[in-house]
Amino acid sequence: SDTAGGADTYAKIATSVNTPVIHVLNIDNVEIAGLILEGDSAGGSTHHGIYLDNSSNDSINLVQVYRAMSGIRLSGSETNSIVSSILSRNQEGILLVSSSQNNTIVSDTLVGNDSVGIPMEGGSSGNAVRSNVIVSGNNGIHAATASNVIVNNVISGNRGFGAQLNGVTFGRYLTSQG
Repeated sequence: SDTAGGADTYAKIATSVNTPVIHVLNIDNVEIAGLILEGDSAGGSTHHGIYLDNSSNDSINLVQVYRAMSGIRLSGSETNSIVSSILSRNQEGILLVSSSQNNTIVSDTLVGNDSVGIPMEGGSSGNAVRSNVIVSGNNGIHAATASNVIVNNVISGNRGFGAQLNGVTFGRYLTSQG
């Protein structure tokens, strides 16, 4: 794949199957790069674009996901990286659930996601969210657990909160520095 230049492969997210386009289940050390995934309707898809399920040490780089349920979903997954990807017009951009821990989300662009750009829920902790741009969606970042590191993100123009960290909500326009 052309990891230096961007996306090489394009796939539509079909409504006829009830599975994610890419489902990495109990597999470690997988690299997903240079891929475009797009839901089939303006209303979005009921399927996830990329789903890491109980997987570790995987990397997702230079991926674009449009109009999916979750652009990228991590469930019970640890020590993965999501870097330089674009997630737009999904329900959630990058969703971490079921104690997904020690993941790195860096230099991603999240635009116009309907619920939350980056929700970290269900005991997800120890995650680093750095240098991302989260704009023009409903909400920016939600961290239900206090032990996540969130720095140098630009969060702007969202209709709801910029960042909600363990029940503390910050304003609609937020640039975190630190």
